[in-house]
Amino acid sequence: MDERTIEISKRFSDSWTETENRFDYLINSSSGFEFLKAIRQLMATMKKMAKTNTFELGHPCIL
Repeated sequence: MDERTIEISKRFSDSWTETENRFDYLINSSSGFEFLKAIRQLMATMKKMAKTNTFELGHPCIL
């Protein structure tokens, strides 16, 4: 892979990790965020299907 592709893959991976961590934090720290559990499950399913290099989750602005 060239340098550009490596950087894009890293950014996609980082976006997944950051978003997963944010969802986990919200789900576990407050009872008002149970609705995120279904989305978090979808994220886990997509990760198992190796979609982390296809989709960038971004940075949700939920707060």
